[in-house]
Amino acid sequence: MKCNRTLEIREPDVAHLMSNLGQRQLALNRFTSGPKGGGYQSRALIDSMRNMVRALNVSVPFRTGSHALEDHLCIQLEGLAGSLRSIPAVSVNIKGHSDTRGGRRFNRKLALRRAWAVCDVLVAEGVARERLEAGAVGAEEAIYPNGDRGGYPFDRRVIITFNVEEAGV
Repeated sequence: MKCNRTLEIREPDVAHLMSNLGQRQLALNRFTSGPKGGGYQSRALIDSMRNMVRALNVSVPFRTGSHALEDHLCIQLEGLAGSLRSIPAVSVNIKGHSDTRGGRRFNRKLALRRAWAVCDVLVAEGVARERLEAGAVGAEEAIYPNGDRGGYPFDRRVIITFNVEEAGV
């Protein structure tokens, strides 16, 4: 999937965090390319990067019964991909969710399609597929109970989490 707009991350906090992670990635690259392979400096940088991404979760909402990404969300994902390309130590976990309406099998398939839709945008923008792990939980981790019509939109989502891998150095 490709969107036809300029790439940028609009949320200043996320942009700042990704910039900071990028700077640490550069420092990590310098330390690991040295004669001693990095040692304690590399370990400290990796630990600090892990602490930074631990609380970072990105939620991508979807419409009822759909796995199509809206343009404005696609733009945000493209911006995220741009940042991720410069930070190879960060791997991405993409988990699809659905609301409690519909059968278990249908919800799981829909949630997986949602996760793949997000994954496809990131890959199309240059993030290596090996860095992405996509899966689905369907309605099993729904926040709102069945019958709470006001909560359904919040359960139709993909949650993106991040992890710092030493292999990405």
